[in-house]
Amino acid sequence: MASSNQAQKSVRFKDTVNAEKPGDLLASIKKYYASSKFSDLTIHTLDQDLKVHRLVVCGQSEYFSRLYEGEWLESGMNEIDLKVDDPRAIEAMFHFMYGYRYDSSDSDQGRASPMLFAVKVYQVADKYQVPQLKDRAREKFKSIVETCWQTDDFPVAIEEAYKRTIKEDRSLRDIL
Repeated sequence: MASSNQAQKSVRFKDTVNAEKPGDLLASIKKYYASSKFSDLTIHTLDQDLKVHRLVVCGQSEYFSRLYEGEWLESGMNEIDLKVDDPRAIEAMFHFMYGYRYDSSDSDQGRASPMLFAVKVYQVADKYQVPQLKDRAREKFKSIVETCWQTDDFPVAIEEAYKRTIKEDRSLRDIL
């Protein structure tokens, strides 16, 4: 399953990565995500395995940084199961960490309503402590709600925003 996912990932990102200049750090990071070269961590979701790099992941997530700094079972392992979370939201989180724009249509694995997807990404960003992604998901959610509040997804998005966030976190709720 992993090698098939690797091939899909390489094809999907092939045209978006253009690291012609050796000093272009962001392009290099994207290239390594697309190829999974030098990856030292595998993230397992419900339907795919993502090969990532601890340096990139831990540098942007306090959750993963603490996981590998502490004396946890996972700190000595090169694999993490994130099978309880929405696989598309997890995939979007790692795309974001590597400098890609995340979008509900980025995945070949399935599409989600952009409004609901923004809520799921926000929740994952909060859970795994990726503040820049949390801010970006909030911005996307606000933009989508302002233009699509009359769609059938809006009542579901309201319910999801309240279900997936704690009472003290008003970022999405205040938009509604």
